[in-house]
Amino acid sequence: MYPPDRSQIQSERQTKSLDLAFLEKLSIPAVIRNNDRKFSICNGLFFDEIMKSTSSSADEWFSTLPLHKAIFLSSTELNAMSSSVSELTISRIEINEKIWFVQFLPLTDSNDKKVLWLFYPGSINGNYVYDCCLNSRLGYEKILSFKKKATKTQWKVFLLYVYGFKHSSISEFLLIENGVSRNIVLEINKFFNVGSKHSLQVLFYNSKFSDDYLIDLRKIISDTN
Repeated sequence: MYPPDRSQIQSERQTKSLDLAFLEKLSIPAVIRNNDRKFSICNGLFFDEIMKSTSSSADEWFSTLPLHKAIFLSSTELNAMSSSVSELTISRIEINEKIWFVQFLPLTDSNDKKVLWLFYPGSINGNYVYDCCLNSRLGYEKILSFKKKATKTQWKVFLLYVYGFKHSSISEFLLIENGVSRNIVLEINKFFNVGSKHSLQVLFYNSKFSDDYLIDLRKIISDTN
């Protein structure tokens, strides 16, 4: 057996460190599952709101789910990873007596085909979310149009915002004032004709570019570390 390659080990450690820093900056529960079907990293919000401190690991939490829920989440994840699926998938599921919309984002820059799970809290407007999901073409065209007209700073603010980052984190990453971030988001909401962050996120996550833009997002974060 050959000894482990040191450069590969160092690269894996750097990737894991970047993933962890990325997850902890998100304002929603999030966890990453590897190609071997094991959860590798989760943020504190996932531990507090999804695991509820009842399990010692994300894998243990997943094993305690009712079988039909575990199968549902796994099958939806596989659909999101399929090359034949152009839009990413949102699943509605009840966990801990609370409704969550779970988004599955393949990390396409990874040879291990990791998948990022994002948990968005449900609301009384849950049916509206599904209506938005069905209209992914609108998001596709709108995002293309916005990217063409946006400045580099506006585009970076857009990416950070739709992936769940708060204005304080956005201003820290981009070295801009908090108020500048807020003003740009107001312009973004006006362009997309949406009245809430959640509506903008639903529109974005169901465009065919969501996984590609995740690579851009990770680059923004790595450039500031």
